[in-house]
Amino acid sequence: MEMTKWMDTNYHYIVPEFTAGQTFRLTSDTIFKEYAAARELLGDRAKPVLTGPVSYLLAGKEKEAGFERIDLIRKLVPVYVEILQRLRQQGARWIQLDEPCLALDLSPKDKAAFEYAYNAIAEQVAGVEILIATYFEGLLDNTALAVNLPVAALHIDLVRAPEQLNEVLAAIPDTLQLSLGVVDGRNVWKNDYSQSLALIQKAADRLGKNRIFIAPRAHCCIVP
Repeated sequence: MEMTKWMDTNYHYIVPEFTAGQTFRLTSDTIFKEYAAARELLGDRAKPVLTGPVSYLLAGKEKEAGFERIDLIRKLVPVYVEILQRLRQQGARWIQLDEPCLALDLSPKDKAAFEYAYNAIAEQVAGVEILIATYFEGLLDNTALAVNLPVAALHIDLVRAPEQLNEVLAAIPDTLQLSLGVVDGRNVWKNDYSQSLALIQKAADRLGKNRIFIAPRAHCCIVP
């Protein structure tokens, strides 16, 4: 069993290992129990958060030669669809899928996997809003890909990469809401409110207040 750091944090995760004949199935109901408990406390404001399907594959490694783990995306997505449908049936209004790999250099095959995965989810999961969260870096060359995925909202890290806001605002379609990661939850210093407010105001001027969320830089955001 191999463990490694999650992106640029000091947190470690067990690295998934994949084979060419890999199959996927749901073997645990933990997330459904945890969401049910959260919903008892928070009601409709409870929001499940999962690692997104593409970042899950890219964060793993191949156990054998002769294939690329990203090729498994078509086998993996049906399990995500099953999970999302069950969470919707439990009452989830929003579900967050973390895709930090959108801030990395992606191959054409990786980008095609994003398009396939989220188009399949959009076609098969109705009645719930999907938010894709990116963090620890800007979208860079992946901006056009990220803003055009068929989801309800996109989260971007404006603590690590505030300069990306202009490019995102220039490319964002009218159907997409934007979550602004303006609070750095990884240090002990107080937030620079003047900088945060300037970024928020710029987004509000372009999109309107009803299309933006205010959030920490990483995993969680405030859903209206």
